[in-house]
Amino acid sequence: MKKHKSGLVIVVILSIYLLLPLLMTLLYSVFSKWNGILPEGFTLQYYAQLFSDKSFGISVMRTVLISVLPILLTALVILLTMYVVILYLPGLEKYIRILCTIPYAIQGVILAVSVLALYSNAPGILSNRTLLLTGTYCVAILPYMYQGIQSSLLSVNAPRLIEAAQMLGAGRLYAFFRVVVPNINRRCHLCYAFGLYNLW
Repeated sequence: MKKHKSGLVIVVILSIYLLLPLLMTLLYSVFSKWNGILPEGFTLQYYAQLFSDKSFGISVMRTVLISVLPILLTALVILLTMYVVILYLPGLEKYIRILCTIPYAIQGVILAVSVLALYSNAPGILSNRTLLLTGTYCVAILPYMYQGIQSSLLSVNAPRLIEAAQMLGAGRLYAFFRVVVPNINRRCHLCYAFGLYNLW
């Protein structure tokens, strides 16, 4: 019971600590004037101006694209690579691990700035900043995505699952994406829930 209460207190404190800057920013944005500690002049005109600006919607869509697309692309590339490595070329796994962990040595901000500086005046499609940032983000998140997917594949024993699916008549590619990948997803959710249960 004491462990449950202490875990709950820790979660509440961390949540307040993480949400406080957002709440203060929101509070600051809906008042026109601050006299000392207390605000005055409640207004939503700043939000009206913001949402009436067409460039705001474009920038939000661009941000979502740059944030979500690299994650999907990197996950797909790593899953296909691990499929080939697990089933056909298991000896190449150590080389894949080395290649995927190289971006650890380069800070993400340095990588993004250097890529933009290098290709900003390039002709054709290479001068597209959205495309450049998407590719740079793919490289930056590669080590984290690889470690997570590889650990999940090891924990569910992917080769045995594929063999079992093949014995039931499924093809290798079908077994990988319809048996192994859903088990990875389910295991991640179970581990997350079990971790929260232990914390609480």
